[in-house]
Amino acid sequence: MRHVLMDVSITCQFCSAMKFKGETPGLCCSGGKVHLPVLKDPPELLHTLLSSDSVCAKGFQKNIRRYNSCFQMTSFGSSKQVIETGFMPTFKVQGQVTPNW
Repeated sequence: MRHVLMDVSITCQFCSAMKFKGETPGLCCSGGKVHLPVLKDPPELLHTLLSSDSVCAKGFQKNIRRYNSCFQMTSFGSSKQVIETGFMPTFKVQGQVTPNW
């Protein structure tokens, strides 16, 4: 059975997240309680792969879900215990998570 996404027609009044009709109101920013920094522009290579019509970019776009699947279960370890309360606690390592190959 194929799933078809509905129209993203609702915008959060606090964080401008685009949401599906019926989606929980506070899911994105907890009703304005969570403030995230504006996303940085992606590296030039990634931007080109996502926006270009070149053969290489089209191949990347076609396989992007496969690439994402390779990293979806990536994990990392730390000797530091982080206990955070509140909305969706996160763990940040030097501002980023990178593979250790």
